[in-house]
Amino acid sequence: MAKTLYIPDEEEYTTAHTPLLRSFPRDPEDALEEPTPRTQRSTYHVLGLVLTIVFAADLAGSISKAPLIRVYESIICNSYYKTADPGLIKNGQVEEWYCKVAPVQEELALLRGWHDFFDYLPGLFLAIPFGMLADKFGRKWLSVLNVTSMWARAIWIYVVCAFPHVLPLRLIWLQGALGVFGGGSLVASALLFVITTDVTPKPQRTNVFLYAHAALCATEFFGPPIGSILMDHSPWIPLALSIALLTINIPLSLALPETLPKPPRSPKHPSIVLTPSKPPFLPPSPLQTLKSHLSPLAFLLRDPRILFLLTTSIAYIVAQASNSLTMQYTSRRYAWTLSHTAYLTSIRAILMLTTLLLILPLASTHLLRLPSFPPLRKDLLLLRLSFSAVAAGLLLEGLAPGIPLFVFGCAIATMGMGATALIRSVLASWVRPAEVGRLFAVMSLVWTAAMLVASPGVAMLFAEGLKRGGVWMGLPFLGAGVLFVVASGAMWGVGLGGEGAGAGDEEEEEEEEERSWGDEGGGHEGLGEKENYLRPPPPPPTSSALGVKVEGGGGDGVKQLGVGRHVPAPLMLDGSREVRAMRRPSYLEMETPLYSPGLRIMETRGGL
Repeated sequence: MAKTLYIPDEEEYTTAHTPLLRSFPRDPEDALEEPTPRTQRSTYHVLGLVLTIVFAADLAGSISKAPLIRVYESIICNSYYKTADPGLIKNGQVEEWYCKVAPVQEELALLRGWHDFFDYLPGLFLAIPFGMLADKFGRKWLSVLNVTSMWARAIWIYVVCAFPHVLPLRLIWLQGALGVFGGGSLVASALLFVITTDVTPKPQRTNVFLYAHAALCATEFFGPPIGSILMDHSPWIPLALSIALLTINIPLSLALPETLPKPPRSPKHPSIVLTPSKPPFLPPSPLQTLKSHLSPLAFLLRDPRILFLLTTSIAYIVAQASNSLTMQYTSRRYAWTLSHTAYLTSIRAILMLTTLLLILPLASTHLLRLPSFPPLRKDLLLLRLSFSAVAAGLLLEGLAPGIPLFVFGCAIATMGMGATALIRSVLASWVRPAEVGRLFAVMSLVWTAAMLVASPGVAMLFAEGLKRGGVWMGLPFLGAGVLFVVASGAMWGVGLGGEGAGAGDEEEEEEEEERSWGDEGGGHEGLGEKENYLRPPPPPPTSSALGVKVEGGGGDGVKQLGVGRHVPAPLMLDGSREVRAMRRPSYLEMETPLYSPGLRIMETRGGL
């Protein structure tokens, strides 16, 4: 039967004879009670839902991409020719060919560039908070909020475009304000990848990420032709279809189970639960406040490779921003209609699918057969090759005088664009499982900040190229290519070998922790001999300590446990029993026997 001893708070001392410790009945199991775990869903079920949500959301975007650009272009074109040449406006519209003039295309590029800026802006401020919320409270409801926010933002854009005579077209930039409720586009990606990480074993994680990326590429293959065919009748038909797909995602997100890993359950065997009395309140200093806010990000400094890879991955965001101009660029430079340029996206998607489903898996399998290429080193080699391929491809795209060479450059660059999945896998292997949510949140934050600069930046480069004409129109691709040359050189020049200091080194960390706990030169007086010891790290300075005298079970002795602002936890007794310490007051709970039938609690002493 458990005996519970109450540690009174300071204000409860009324006389000099008031006992320091007194009995107070309470069921000790209450302190160890945990909520019943939710029913676990199968890995395939969760991955199926995630991939379906990713597929539907990206299919909606790929179907609406060319029609939406055409709607933007038409509105800008009508506004331009109202003053430049009203005679070209027939039935309220201007022929698409006349809309390829530089003033219209410059405004279109800037409209889309700043649209992306405001689209990603919420993620800059919300990526870290959403990541911390996902690690603390779970992933599901944040995903539901994000999916619903995505639907609302699309609705707002279409409403503005439907009433161009009433609402200025630049009001589409306000859709970013609706992203506050869900965290923005990159937070959506991070949340879904965190869920995938939760349910996927580490050896299969890279392949699952590649399959998720392949699902995105599949939408780029099917979506643009569907949008092109439908926009020949009306651009509003594919836009309505994209809204329907985003609507379907809301109930799908509600069907997602919670995948946040459960904390380890308290042991069923008896234990000592030690909680100190309430310490006097001391207001934190500004330095302590700053440290408390930054402490969740301390893992970024543990391994310099994390910051290095996060920094070099920014090049992929610049390439993504440049690729978003592909349809507008080819339409202007090579005199293609927007409906025809959409097929270039499908060609790129085929090449990407080939890379993700054939080239990278085969290369991965072959390298893993070699003893000198463990999983992490294999991923790093593929990353370096991918950086080099993207650098060469982007330079070819920017310099291509015609469509054939441009498509060839796209093929080379696309072979390296699957590296974003490799980046996620490598970074996840360098941190502990409990830090994955924060890692992907930081990744979203870095990529969001990069996109905030890259989107309007490449739009301005394209506008400048339109003014200069000729090969200068490829300035966005040339700029991204030069950046990739620098990033590729850094990837090849800096050593990133080894299995990391994160989740992959758990056994080594556990051994080191055991050595530090069992160090004969540290700790406090043991309970018994040899392995029967209770050695916590030295506690912070306190006004006094709580003593627990025990006898039997291999030796007698008095164990001093610090009482104060913090008490080390967990404290291991013979590797099979724990002393857990919590930061709030108010009970010291003890049960017998502890780790052998002969060990008994004899007395307690101490106080504040």
